[in-house]
Amino acid sequence: MTKDHPTSPTVPSKAQLNARLNRALLSAGDFGEARDCLRHFQTLDLSTTDVVVQRALLTAAVIAYCRPFSGNEAHDMATEQVAVKLKALFSDEQRVLHGELNALRNEAVAHSDYDRRPVGRTRGSLTGFSIWGANFDLLREGLDVAKWEQMCERLAGECFQRAMVINRQLTLLEDPSLKALLPSIPNAGSGHG
Repeated sequence: MTKDHPTSPTVPSKAQLNARLNRALLSAGDFGEARDCLRHFQTLDLSTTDVVVQRALLTAAVIAYCRPFSGNEAHDMATEQVAVKLKALFSDEQRVLHGELNALRNEAVAHSDYDRRPVGRTRGSLTGFSIWGANFDLLREGLDVAKWEQMCERLAGECFQRAMVINRQLTLLEDPSLKALLPSIPNAGSGHG
């Protein structure tokens, strides 16, 4: 960059905008799926509902919630991850929970890291062996399900708003003459792409 030729911000291509919009829509669906699992979990009588059902709902919620942030396969039609600014959306406490959820997903729910699920042989014979282990149980993690549900709702809304902004950008790329209508559209100037 020189004084005479400053670099201008790059304008995303139609394909890049489409990929961002598609990831925003996919992510809104993922957060909605997680929210639905958490809502259902909160309606259960935990003293009488089978722990397998309880664990299944929380497991599904962890997986759906973390999906937008994990390394999805690269594809021309969708970015690999959702682009949201968690610092702007969440309190410090919510960001801690977000980190815990991603750690749980990566270490114990989608994978079996030894530190979360240690196991070993204590002794053996030709016909068998004894083992020790620490069973991981998502139900014992003490997750604040109500707070987590609120986070899902907030992220789903943010992704939908993001998709709306990107849609406007795409529409204006396709027909720049529509720019004159922007002042008459509520919130048309807000948001981010």
